[in-house]
Amino acid sequence: MIYCEGFDDITLYRTKDKNKHRASPSGFHLIFENPKLASMLHPNRGEMKESQTTENVEVEAESFFLEDHSDPEENHFVFAYKIRIKNHGSQTVQLLSRHWIITDSNGKTEEVKGEGVVGEQPVLDPGEEFEYTSGSHLKTEMGTMHGRYQMVNDQGESLEVEIPCFTLSVPGILN
Repeated sequence: MIYCEGFDDITLYRTKDKNKHRASPSGFHLIFENPKLASMLHPNRGEMKESQTTENVEVEAESFFLEDHSDPEENHFVFAYKIRIKNHGSQTVQLLSRHWIITDSNGKTEEVKGEGVVGEQPVLDPGEEFEYTSGSHLKTEMGTMHGRYQMVNDQGESLEVEIPCFTLSVPGILN
């Protein structure tokens, strides 16, 4: 099972019912309990884009499968993700730290916490945005990531900004 905060569970299993699933090359099928998640996936390109705004800060996430860095025979699947953070508020904000929750399709969860992102703690004035690219790897051909950024505004108030749940998926896993 894959769990994504804000979405119903998705079941991954073998089935012949063509009306309820999308087949993967491995013969497994994804059963979508929530049509919103199914519509967010871009199976032709293996990319997924999601956006969420909290505390007047928008976080947009998009993922990409890195075939050249992956080794499916060794259950090693590498993904890049691009994050865009935009300050829609009237106060300057600074990103201090991150907390990621990464889950593979076997249900194995890894948490990653640390200061800033890609070695920076960006400051965003009203209307400004910051974009970065990073990566993650899984032992399965599909998984999810979500989390939060700890930020502070120019008044010294702490903000917890949600990172939307997005899918890491090998192209073709969903038809």
